[in-house]
Amino acid sequence: MRKLMAYLNSCGYRKIALAGGKNDVSFTAWRREVFQKELTRYGLPYHAEFDLPSDYDVDGGYTAM
Repeated sequence: MRKLMAYLNSCGYRKIALAGGKNDVSFTAWRREVFQKELTRYGLPYHAEFDLPSDYDVDGGYTAM
């Protein structure tokens, strides 16, 4: 997640979404925590509407997007 956020920031993206995972899975909770910390690190705002839980399959990702 840290490398991904560094890359997206270096490309100039300022509105970054996180679509993935269920909130009750520990790895997903960790990923969301790091996502929010990295937004802060790069001075980017957190948009709750861009933080989308989903199932771990193609349909879940499609629905989140």
